[in-house]
Amino acid sequence: MARGLCLASLLLASAATPAAAENFRERYQAAQEAKDENLGQTILDEWKAAQPDDPEYYITAANRAFDRHQGVVISTKPAAAGEFAVTDQKTGKAVGSIGQGAPDAADFKKAISLLKQGLSKAPQRIDIYLGMATLDEESGDLKSLVNDLAAMAAYAKAHPDGLQGKDGAPYPTPTNERLALAINLFANRSFQRSTPAGDRAFHELAGLDVQAFPDLRYGYNLLGIYYTTVDKNPRLAQENFGRALAIAPADSLIWINVGLVRSRNGEKKEAAAAFQKVVELNNNAECVQQAKEELAKLR
Repeated sequence: MARGLCLASLLLASAATPAAAENFRERYQAAQEAKDENLGQTILDEWKAAQPDDPEYYITAANRAFDRHQGVVISTKPAAAGEFAVTDQKTGKAVGSIGQGAPDAADFKKAISLLKQGLSKAPQRIDIYLGMATLDEESGDLKSLVNDLAAMAAYAKAHPDGLQGKDGAPYPTPTNERLALAINLFANRSFQRSTPAGDRAFHELAGLDVQAFPDLRYGYNLLGIYYTTVDKNPRLAQENFGRALAIAPADSLIWINVGLVRSRNGEKKEAAAAFQKVVELNNNAECVQQAKEELAKLR
Protein backbone atom coordinates (compact mmCIF):
# COMPACT_ATOMS: atom_id res chain seq x y z
CA MET A 1 0.00 0.00 0.00
CA ALA A 2 1.33 3.44 -0.85
CA ARG A 3 2.09 5.77 2.01
CA GLY A 4 -1.05 7.77 1.46
CA LEU A 5 -3.13 7.18 4.56
CA CYS A 6 -4.59 10.19 6.29
CA LEU A 7 -3.01 11.99 9.21
CA ALA A 8 -4.14 15.14 10.97
CA SER A 9 -2.66 18.60 10.48
CA LEU A 10 -1.49 21.22 12.96
CA LEU A 11 -2.17 24.93 13.20
CA LEU A 12 -0.30 26.98 15.78
CA ALA A 13 -1.37 30.44 16.90
CA SER A 14 0.87 33.43 17.52
CA ALA A 15 0.62 36.16 20.12
CA ALA A 16 1.79 39.66 20.89
CA THR A 17 5.35 40.30 22.10
CA PRO A 18 5.71 41.12 25.83
CA ALA A 19 7.16 44.53 26.63
CA ALA A 20 10.16 43.13 28.56
CA ALA A 21 12.01 42.03 25.45
CA GLU A 22 10.47 44.49 23.02
CA ASN A 23 13.29 47.03 22.97
CA PHE A 24 16.08 44.52 22.41
CA ARG A 25 14.07 42.61 19.84
CA GLU A 26 13.17 45.75 17.89
CA ARG A 27 16.77 46.94 17.94
CA TYR A 28 18.00 43.54 16.80
CA GLN A 29 15.45 43.35 14.00
CA ALA A 30 16.45 46.83 12.84
CA ALA A 31 20.09 45.75 12.75
CA GLN A 32 19.13 42.67 10.74
CA GLU A 33 17.18 44.76 8.27
CA ALA A 34 20.20 47.03 7.91
CA LYS A 35 22.36 43.91 7.39
CA ASP A 36 24.66 45.07 10.19
CA GLU A 37 25.92 41.77 11.59
CA ASN A 38 28.29 43.38 14.09
CA LEU A 39 25.56 45.58 15.55
CA GLY A 40 23.23 42.58 15.72
CA GLN A 41 25.74 40.62 17.78
CA THR A 42 26.37 43.64 20.03
CA ILE A 43 22.66 43.95 20.74
CA LEU A 44 22.42 40.25 21.54
CA ASP A 45 25.35 40.57 23.96
CA GLU A 46 23.68 43.53 25.66
CA TRP A 47 20.39 41.66 25.79
CA LYS A 48 21.91 38.63 27.51
CA ALA A 49 23.80 40.80 30.00
CA ALA A 50 20.69 42.81 30.89
CA GLN A 51 18.13 39.98 30.86
CA PRO A 52 19.93 36.62 31.22
CA ASP A 53 16.69 34.86 32.17
CA ASP A 54 14.70 36.11 29.18
CA PRO A 55 13.83 33.12 26.97
CA GLU A 56 13.29 35.47 24.02
CA TYR A 57 17.02 36.20 23.98
CA TYR A 58 17.84 32.51 23.58
CA ILE A 59 15.20 32.04 20.86
CA THR A 60 16.54 35.03 18.93
CA ALA A 61 20.15 33.92 19.36
CA ALA A 62 19.22 30.40 18.22
CA ASN A 63 17.57 31.79 15.11
CA ARG A 64 20.71 33.82 14.41
CA ALA A 65 22.96 30.78 14.83
CA PHE A 66 20.75 28.78 12.50
CA ASP A 67 20.23 31.45 9.84
CA ARG A 68 23.46 33.37 9.57
CA HIS A 69 25.39 30.79 7.52
CA GLN A 70 22.59 30.11 5.08
CA GLY A 71 24.01 32.20 2.28
CA VAL A 72 23.01 32.38 -1.35
CA VAL A 73 24.05 29.35 -3.40
CA ILE A 74 24.35 29.59 -7.18
CA SER A 75 24.25 26.27 -9.01
CA THR A 76 24.13 24.90 -12.55
CA LYS A 77 21.50 22.39 -11.42
CA PRO A 78 17.82 22.94 -12.34
CA ALA A 79 15.80 24.94 -9.83
CA ALA A 80 14.12 22.87 -7.14
CA ALA A 81 11.14 23.86 -5.02
CA GLY A 82 11.79 27.21 -3.32
CA GLU A 83 14.68 28.11 -5.66
CA PHE A 84 14.88 30.65 -8.48
CA ALA A 85 15.65 29.51 -12.01
CA VAL A 86 18.48 31.22 -13.88
CA THR A 87 17.92 31.61 -17.62
CA ASP A 88 20.18 32.58 -20.48
CA GLN A 89 19.10 36.04 -21.64
CA LYS A 90 19.81 35.17 -25.27
CA THR A 91 18.22 31.76 -25.52
CA GLY A 92 15.74 31.89 -22.64
CA LYS A 93 16.81 28.42 -21.59
CA ALA A 94 17.32 27.47 -17.96
CA VAL A 95 21.02 27.31 -17.12
CA GLY A 96 20.98 26.98 -13.34
CA SER A 97 19.39 28.04 -10.09
CA ILE A 98 19.76 30.32 -7.09
CA GLY A 99 18.84 29.05 -3.66
CA GLN A 100 19.70 29.24 0.01
CA GLY A 101 22.52 27.20 1.47
CA ALA A 102 21.86 24.70 4.21
CA PRO A 103 23.29 25.15 7.72
CA ASP A 104 25.94 22.69 8.81
CA ALA A 105 26.03 20.43 11.86
CA ALA A 106 27.70 23.09 14.01
CA ASP A 107 24.87 25.54 13.29
CA PHE A 108 22.26 23.00 14.37
CA LYS A 109 24.24 22.12 17.49
CA LYS A 110 24.62 25.75 18.56
CA ALA A 111 20.99 26.62 17.85
CA ILE A 112 19.70 23.61 19.79
CA SER A 113 22.04 24.38 22.69
CA LEU A 114 20.67 27.93 22.87
CA LEU A 115 17.09 26.68 22.84
CA LYS A 116 17.90 24.25 25.64
CA GLN A 117 19.26 27.15 27.68
CA GLY A 118 16.08 29.08 26.98
CA LEU A 119 14.00 26.12 28.06
CA SER A 120 15.94 25.95 31.33
CA LYS A 121 14.81 29.53 31.98
CA ALA A 122 11.21 28.93 30.93
CA PRO A 123 10.32 25.20 30.99
CA GLN A 124 6.67 26.06 30.43
CA ARG A 125 7.39 27.31 26.89
CA ILE A 126 5.92 24.72 24.54
CA ASP A 127 7.08 26.72 21.51
CA ILE A 128 10.70 26.13 22.54
CA TYR A 129 10.15 22.38 22.73
CA LEU A 130 8.63 22.50 19.25
CA GLY A 131 11.50 24.64 17.98
CA MET A 132 14.01 22.09 19.25
CA ALA A 133 12.02 19.28 17.66
CA THR A 134 12.01 21.13 14.35
CA LEU A 135 15.79 21.51 14.44
CA ASP A 136 16.16 17.84 15.38
CA GLU A 137 14.03 16.94 12.40
CA GLU A 138 15.88 19.18 9.96
CA SER A 139 19.26 17.90 11.13
CA GLY A 140 18.08 14.30 10.77
CA ASP A 141 18.46 13.53 14.47
CA LEU A 142 15.24 11.59 14.83
CA LYS A 143 16.24 10.05 18.16
CA SER A 144 16.50 13.51 19.71
CA LEU A 145 13.25 14.44 17.99
CA VAL A 146 11.42 11.67 19.81
CA ASN A 147 13.16 12.47 23.12
CA ASP A 148 12.37 16.19 22.95
CA LEU A 149 8.72 15.62 22.13
CA ALA A 150 8.50 13.05 24.92
CA ALA A 151 9.95 15.62 27.33
CA MET A 152 7.38 18.15 26.12
CA ALA A 153 4.50 15.73 26.71
CA ALA A 154 5.83 14.76 30.15
CA TYR A 155 6.18 18.38 31.25
CA ALA A 156 2.72 19.26 29.97
CA LYS A 157 1.21 16.31 31.84
CA ALA A 158 2.97 17.26 35.08
CA HIS A 159 2.20 21.01 34.70
CA PRO A 160 -1.12 21.30 32.85
CA ASP A 161 -1.65 24.86 34.06
CA GLY A 162 0.48 27.77 32.95
CA LEU A 163 1.79 26.35 29.69
CA GLN A 164 2.96 29.03 27.29
CA GLY A 165 3.42 29.35 23.56
CA LYS A 166 4.91 31.95 21.25
CA ASP A 167 6.13 35.10 23.01
CA GLY A 168 5.07 33.70 26.37
CA ALA A 169 1.35 33.91 25.67
CA PRO A 170 -0.91 31.24 27.20
CA TYR A 171 -0.68 28.08 25.13
CA PRO A 172 -3.81 27.77 22.96
CA THR A 173 -6.61 25.48 24.05
CA PRO A 174 -7.64 22.71 23.95
CA THR A 175 -4.08 22.06 25.11
CA ASN A 176 -3.99 18.27 24.90
CA GLU A 177 -5.58 18.30 21.47
CA ARG A 178 -2.99 20.71 20.12
CA LEU A 179 -0.06 18.88 21.71
CA ALA A 180 -1.29 15.57 20.32
CA LEU A 181 -1.61 17.16 16.89
CA ALA A 182 1.92 18.54 17.15
CA ILE A 183 3.32 15.06 17.80
CA ASN A 184 1.10 13.75 14.99
CA LEU A 185 2.60 16.25 12.56
CA PHE A 186 6.18 15.27 13.37
CA ALA A 187 5.20 11.60 13.13
CA ASN A 188 3.69 12.22 9.70
CA ARG A 189 6.89 13.78 8.39
CA SER A 190 8.98 10.95 9.84
CA PHE A 191 6.69 8.49 8.05
CA GLN A 192 7.12 10.33 4.76
CA ARG A 193 10.89 9.79 4.89
CA SER A 194 10.28 6.13 3.98
CA THR A 195 13.49 5.08 5.72
CA PRO A 196 14.13 2.60 8.56
CA ALA A 197 15.02 5.47 10.90
CA GLY A 198 11.93 7.39 9.85
CA ASP A 199 9.74 4.34 10.42
CA ARG A 200 11.21 3.83 13.89
CA ALA A 201 10.57 7.45 14.81
CA PHE A 202 7.06 7.19 13.39
CA HIS A 203 6.29 4.15 15.53
CA GLU A 204 7.79 5.73 18.66
CA LEU A 205 5.89 8.98 18.15
CA ALA A 206 2.66 7.06 17.55
CA GLY A 207 3.22 5.25 20.85
CA LEU A 208 4.05 8.53 22.57
CA ASP A 209 0.80 10.06 21.33
CA VAL A 210 -1.18 7.11 22.70
CA GLN A 211 0.68 7.08 26.01
CA ALA A 212 0.45 10.83 26.58
CA PHE A 213 -3.07 11.34 25.25
CA PRO A 214 -4.96 8.01 25.49
CA ASP A 215 -8.33 9.75 25.31
CA LEU A 216 -7.59 11.23 21.88
CA ARG A 217 -7.72 9.44 18.53
CA TYR A 218 -4.49 10.59 16.91
CA GLY A 219 -2.02 8.06 18.27
CA TYR A 220 -4.31 5.12 17.56
CA ASN A 221 -4.73 6.28 13.97
CA LEU A 222 -0.94 6.51 13.64
CA LEU A 223 -0.50 2.99 15.01
CA GLY A 224 -3.15 1.74 12.63
CA ILE A 225 -1.17 3.23 9.76
CA TYR A 226 2.08 1.76 11.08
CA TYR A 227 0.63 -1.76 11.24
CA THR A 228 -0.83 -1.32 7.77
CA THR A 229 2.22 -0.05 5.91
CA VAL A 230 5.40 -0.81 7.88
CA ASP A 231 5.09 -3.75 10.29
CA LYS A 232 2.15 -5.24 8.46
CA ASN A 233 -0.26 -6.74 10.94
CA PRO A 234 -3.92 -6.42 9.86
CA ARG A 235 -5.24 -7.43 13.27
CA LEU A 236 -3.30 -4.73 15.12
CA ALA A 237 -4.13 -2.22 12.42
CA GLN A 238 -7.85 -2.85 12.80
CA GLU A 239 -7.63 -2.83 16.59
CA ASN A 240 -6.02 0.58 16.62
CA PHE A 241 -8.32 2.05 14.01
CA GLY A 242 -11.21 0.62 16.05
CA ARG A 243 -9.96 2.42 19.17
CA ALA A 244 -9.65 5.62 17.22
CA LEU A 245 -13.21 5.32 15.91
CA ALA A 246 -14.54 4.53 19.38
CA ILE A 247 -13.27 7.97 20.38
CA ALA A 248 -14.18 9.79 17.17
CA PRO A 249 -16.81 7.84 15.22
CA ALA A 250 -17.36 10.67 12.73
CA ASP A 251 -13.71 11.08 11.72
CA SER A 252 -13.61 10.53 7.97
CA LEU A 253 -9.82 10.29 7.95
CA ILE A 254 -9.95 7.17 10.07
CA TRP A 255 -12.81 5.62 8.09
CA ILE A 256 -10.75 6.07 4.92
CA ASN A 257 -7.87 4.22 6.55
CA VAL A 258 -10.16 1.41 7.70
CA GLY A 259 -11.46 1.06 4.16
CA LEU A 260 -7.96 0.95 2.70
CA VAL A 261 -6.91 -1.78 5.15
CA ARG A 262 -10.04 -3.82 4.44
CA SER A 263 -9.50 -3.42 0.70
CA ARG A 264 -5.88 -4.48 1.01
CA ASN A 265 -6.97 -7.63 2.83
CA GLY A 266 -9.46 -8.50 0.10
CA GLU A 267 -12.44 -7.71 2.36
CA LYS A 268 -14.35 -5.87 -0.35
CA LYS A 269 -17.71 -5.76 1.43
CA GLU A 270 -16.23 -4.32 4.62
CA ALA A 271 -14.06 -1.89 2.65
CA ALA A 272 -17.07 -0.65 0.69
CA ALA A 273 -19.00 -0.13 3.92
CA ALA A 274 -16.16 1.99 5.34
CA PHE A 275 -15.88 4.11 2.20
CA GLN A 276 -19.65 4.52 2.05
CA LYS A 277 -19.57 5.74 5.65
CA VAL A 278 -17.22 8.53 4.56
CA VAL A 279 -19.64 9.55 1.81
CA GLU A 280 -22.54 9.55 4.25
CA LEU A 281 -20.67 11.60 6.84
CA ASN A 282 -19.80 14.14 4.14
CA ASN A 283 -17.67 16.20 6.53
CA ASN A 284 -14.39 16.20 4.60
CA ALA A 285 -14.50 16.96 0.88
CA GLU A 286 -11.09 15.43 0.17
CA CYS A 287 -11.98 12.21 1.97
CA VAL A 288 -15.35 12.02 0.23
CA GLN A 289 -13.64 12.26 -3.15
CA GLN A 290 -11.12 9.59 -2.20
CA ALA A 291 -13.89 7.33 -0.86
CA LYS A 292 -15.83 7.63 -4.12
CA GLU A 293 -12.72 6.74 -6.11
CA GLU A 294 -12.09 3.70 -3.91
CA LEU A 295 -15.72 2.59 -4.19
CA ALA A 296 -15.41 2.75 -7.97
CA LYS A 297 -12.37 0.43 -7.82
CA LEU A 298 -14.34 -2.11 -5.80
CA ARG A 299 -17.19 -2.38 -8.28
